[in-house]
Amino acid sequence: MSEENASYGKVDLAEILSSEPDYSHLQLKERKLTIKLTREEQEAVLKAYDRGIEKSELLDWVMAKLKDQIHP
Repeated sequence: MSEENASYGKVDLAEILSSEPDYSHLQLKERKLTIKLTREEQEAVLKAYDRGIEKSELLDWVMAKLKDQIHP
């Protein structure tokens, strides 16, 4: 494989992680969303609000629920 072909399709992970995601193609409209959260998930949201976001499995579940309501 030539060097030119070898570089085709390579992805610069640092560039991807530092760029802002673009969701304009979803054409999102303002709407009311409803999700059901367990007591533990609610506590994770409150903790993140009070202390800042830190990696949390419960908070990941909440974010997944919100994402599924916004764009299934």
